Amino acid sequence: MKALVVIAHGSRNPLANEELQKMVLQLSQQPENNQFDFFKAGYLELASPSINECLDELLEKGVTEFVIFPYFLNSGVHVLKDIPKVVTHYQTTYPDHQFSLLTHFGAAPGILGLVTQLVGNK
Repeated sequence: MKALVVIAHGSRNPLANEELQKMVLQLSQQPENNQFDFFKAGYLELASPSINECLDELLEKGVTEFVIFPYFLNSGVHVLKDIPKVVTHYQTTYPDHQFSLLTHFGAAPGILGLVTQLVGNK
C-alpha cells in the first residue's frame, strides 16, 4: 500500500491547520492521485498529528511505500534538516519500506509560472 504524506509547519491558529487538512482531502479526491491508498497531513510543530504520528499510523495500517511532500515555500532548516532527519530515521528503522522525500513546494516546477500568473492579473 502507498501513502502520500503532506507536511506543513503547523500553526497555533486551528484555521491554518484546517486549510492543510482540506487541501489533502481535495488531493485524495483527484482521479490522477489514485495511485495512493492513503492521504495524510502532518505538522512539524504547534499542531498534530506530527510527522512521526502520521508515519506510525500508516505503518500500522500496512503502508509500505511513503511519498512525503514538504509543503514549504523556502528551503529553511525544516526542509533541509528536520524533515530529512525524520525520513532517514524511518528509512533506517524500516529498511523493507520505501520512503521518498519530494522537493518542497516552493521549488516545484511551475511555481514561478503560477506566481507570475497571480501577480500579472493585478
